[in-house]
Amino acid sequence: MERTILLLVLSTAVEGDTGKHIFVPEKMIWSDAQIYCRNQYTDLSYVRSQSGVDRLRKAAGESNPQGWIGLHRDLNNLTGWKWSGGGHMTYQNWCQEQPDNHRNIETSVNIFNENGEWNDDAETQQKDFYCINITVVEYEAWPQGDQDHQCPIYKRCGALTKEGLWENWDCKEKLNFICI
Repeated sequence: MERTILLLVLSTAVEGDTGKHIFVPEKMIWSDAQIYCRNQYTDLSYVRSQSGVDRLRKAAGESNPQGWIGLHRDLNNLTGWKWSGGGHMTYQNWCQEQPDNHRNIETSVNIFNENGEWNDDAETQQKDFYCINITVVEYEAWPQGDQDHQCPIYKRCGALTKEGLWENWDCKEKLNFICI
């Protein structure tokens, strides 16, 4: 019996970081930019550190770096922010006096200046934008019965626990995993 394991291989723009950012110099409102990124790549870009902001700026090249990113106001918590992919904001790079939710309509975030600082803005504004590309590939595990592995037939697969320890697992169990 063969089994197939789905691997998530993360393209990198800079070694050790997740995904590759693509600057799209095409004016769209935030929600259309999100749809475009999800159809053509993975999603609108997200960042978790200053090095992520630097990679966004690098993706824009010589262009004006202003453009939508995947950050938007959390509709369940109007003072909170979430990424387009669902994660909460853990790093922030706001311009001075931002976010200000001017006229109570600023629900989305764009890169505002050459320093990569953020500004909240009305999602109906048309701006260039940043997408992130994360590549998913399929990997086929070794065939069952291969004697080169010298493992017991039952539980001859392993998995890393949340505590960082390896455990034996039955190969018939399906687990998700990410290669970083």
